[in-house]
Amino acid sequence: MVLAMLEKLKAHRTKVITAVATATTAIAPASAAEVSGNLSAVGPIINDAAGIMPYVLALVISVAGVIIGMAVIRFVTGLFDSILQGMRFR
Repeated sequence: MVLAMLEKLKAHRTKVITAVATATTAIAPASAAEVSGNLSAVGPIINDAAGIMPYVLALVISVAGVIIGMAVIRFVTGLFDSILQGMRFR
């Protein structure tokens, strides 16, 4: 049984090494590319990303309110359920 586990670990180790090597070889050319000093194209991207943030914040706030409301309702119903289960009706 222990030998079977060791064989599985060896197989996974090979897969991890292969994945890391593949990722490294894929990223290396991109990181080695020459970067020009002209970063004017980055400005509009940052402005667009910042323009989306209020909508994302509104989405998170609305979803958080629903989740908190459901948690409160679940707590109250669970509390009443446990109280009723604790009572013995004869």
